Amino acid sequence: MILFLEAYLPDERASVPVARRVCQDLLRHLGVAADDVEDVVAVVGELATNAVQHARSPGGFRVHCELHEDHVLVAVTDWGRGIPEGRLPEPGTARADESGHERFGGWGLPLVCRLTEAVSIGPAGPDGGGTTVRAQRRIRHADLPRARAAGRQVGGHVLIAVR
Repeated sequence: MILFLEAYLPDERASVPVARRVCQDLLRHLGVAADDVEDVVAVVGELATNAVQHARSPGGFRVHCELHEDHVLVAVTDWGRGIPEGRLPEPGTARADESGHERFGGWGLPLVCRLTEAVSIGPAGPDGGGTTVRAQRRIRHADLPRARAAGRQVGGHVLIAVR
C-alpha cells in the first residue's frame, strides 16, 4: 500500500460531493490516470449516496480510499440498520423516498460492480449493524514515483473529519 485516506462525513447529501472531491483530488495529485480517477470517483459517489440515502445513520459515514501500486480499494461504511441477508433490491424497482414518494432506483450497486473488479458487502461491525461496501479497481499511474514519495511524506495515511 502506498497511501490511504479516511474521511468521516456527516449523514447528509452535501457530504457526497465532498467524498467524491477528496478522493478525486488525492488520486489526481498522486498521478493516477484520469479515466481511472473518474471511475473511482463515480464508485465513491454511488457508495456515499447509498450510505446517506439508505442508512440514515446518526454517526454519519466513513470513506476509506486505499492506493496501491496497481489498484485502488474503496470502502464506505455507515452505522445504520444494515442490509438484511439477501435483501438487495433489484435494479429498477419502485421504492419510497424520504418523503414517501415513489421512485425507481437500485442502479448504484450494479454500476459499482461494472466499474470495479471486486465488490463485497458486509456488516460494519460484529453485531451485524451498519454496512461496509468494498470495491476494488485496477489503475494505471501516470507518476508512480511521485505517489510513493507522497505516501512516505505523510506516513502512509491522511485523515479527514467533517462535522
